[in-house]
Amino acid sequence: MNLDDPDLDSLTSSVRGMYSYLNRSGFSSEATELARYFNDTNAWIGEITKVLRKSKGIAYVVVGSNSNRGRRINIPLAIQEIARTNGLSSRVYMRYRIKNYYMQYPTKGSRISYETVLKLELAG
Repeated sequence: MNLDDPDLDSLTSSVRGMYSYLNRSGFSSEATELARYFNDTNAWIGEITKVLRKSKGIAYVVVGSNSNRGRRINIPLAIQEIARTNGLSSRVYMRYRIKNYYMQYPTKGSRISYETVLKLELAG
């Protein structure tokens, strides 16, 4: 993960809302980690975009939601927003219930119960 200050201008609206909530609540280090995570997400989606431009292909991304300080982070939505800013269209291909959720971290608190498969392709 990047140790520099995160690029807040590149955050999507849903991520910016969670970032602001954490910052206002006094959890600035967690807010920074969240922003860095989504800066990194933007970078790997950018790499997927480069490949799809060359191949005219389709990418599938499997992702689950998460929570921070009791608030849900809709990671599939955030990835769809990031994909859109990178010139990709996206849709939920499928969702499925996780049967063995005890493999997740952390072991305390709420766990994700569904994973989402997103289908990404060039927009247009």
